[in-house]
Amino acid sequence: MVLRDSGIPQPLPVARRTLVPVDPARGHSTSFAATITGGVGRDVGQTNGYYLDVPPGRRDVTIDLTAEDPATSLVYYLVSPDGQILARDTDRTAGEHGVPTKYSSLTAHRPAAGRWTLIVGLPDAVSGKAFSQKVTGKVRLDAMTATAPGLPDSPSRVLKRGSTLTVPVRVPNSGPAERHYYLDPRLDTTGEIALVENGSDKSGTAKINERGLGWFVPSHTTKLVATATADRPVDLNMYPWTASPMVCGEAGAGDSTVATALAGQLASGLWTTEVTDPGPFDKPEGTGTAKITLTATTQLSDPAAKASTGDFWDLDADWNPVVAAAGRTATMKLTLTPTAPVGTVVHGTVYVDTDSSFSGAMGSELIGIPYSYTVG
Repeated sequence: MVLRDSGIPQPLPVARRTLVPVDPARGHSTSFAATITGGVGRDVGQTNGYYLDVPPGRRDVTIDLTAEDPATSLVYYLVSPDGQILARDTDRTAGEHGVPTKYSSLTAHRPAAGRWTLIVGLPDAVSGKAFSQKVTGKVRLDAMTATAPGLPDSPSRVLKRGSTLTVPVRVPNSGPAERHYYLDPRLDTTGEIALVENGSDKSGTAKINERGLGWFVPSHTTKLVATATADRPVDLNMYPWTASPMVCGEAGAGDSTVATALAGQLASGLWTTEVTDPGPFDKPEGTGTAKITLTATTQLSDPAAKASTGDFWDLDADWNPVVAAAGRTATMKLTLTPTAPVGTVVHGTVYVDTDSSFSGAMGSELIGIPYSYTVG
């Protein structure tokens, strides 16, 4: 593309993104191919983006990816129409001792209709002359399955208060590589929760103009409100671990600053808050501390439901995902122990998620299995 200013051509770089076709028929798939080359950016090589349009009313969208060489790690992100990363994977098995594999998979459960973006990246700065690799992909709609025999699915089902019901949850691994699965039971109720800062003292105390604080944000969060209170006006930045999109709260006349992030579903996992003095900077930066609080509006966890895999979103809880080899079925257990008053009707959803080798980040949410019962 060329711009003209006073008759003088001015070059303007344009990045093109391929539109990946999506077959709307259930059970059908479409394939595509991409070539990833090296780059010399700081800490990262080439990053390519590909669009795909998801029609309304779909249960899930899945992208399976295969690289030519398992020795080189590639990273993949699935970005929603409102700019949030809702699935991520890399061509390594999950866990502390992940091993290279050619395969990756991304799934978004109940995807919003609209234009999604697949990001394919080389995480290392490698010369384009030294690296070039082809990646093939397959896009499927409504492909995920799971079963939970015995899970109550109607208010007519009565569970006695204080009793215990344990049901198996089974999900087949239809992919070509090992996967790690876990359960995430939630109530069909949205509420506000105060998040706890990840630091050693968990006090939410941040040093102004220094490294920010980390927070672990659960999936199904639609709103984050960060508040910084200091002895002077400060700016407040908040962003997920990929640093995009960033939300900025500008200093006002008082000593408290608010930054708010909103989306149909915000990226889950590690978020960061940073507090800085506002510019212009005509003198050395100041020192001091600010008190940070972070509130999430999210789908609430079910206190009467316990997953055998533990609680992924509680960093202090035990957590032990189930590993299933390619072609095998992962079996987990969900235990319901009703504690609500007699007559309460409970509605919830147990989500089946995958872990990845990314630290502190959910891989994909595959499917949600609804449950309901009346406390007797």
